[in-house]
Amino acid sequence: DINLNIQKGNSVRTILKRLRATPEVAPFSRYWFEFFIRLQGYDHRIQAGEYRISDRTGFGLVRAFSRGEVVMHALT
Repeated sequence: DINLNIQKGNSVRTILKRLRATPEVAPFSRYWFEFFIRLQGYDHRIQAGEYRISDRTGFGLVRAFSRGEVVMHALT
């Protein structure tokens, strides 16, 4: 699994740069992704946390980031 940590206050551009720097993530258009996020108002709803990104599409990532669908770790 490939995970991405988003810190509180990270900008959309910072998140996109980190996604594009991950070789396992399929290439996508930064401009389309950023346009879509801002057009839909998701840029103000992105939540901090650790996200599993290995099995998601671009839209799936946006939805996960805005809903806070973070990776849950078991505590023992």
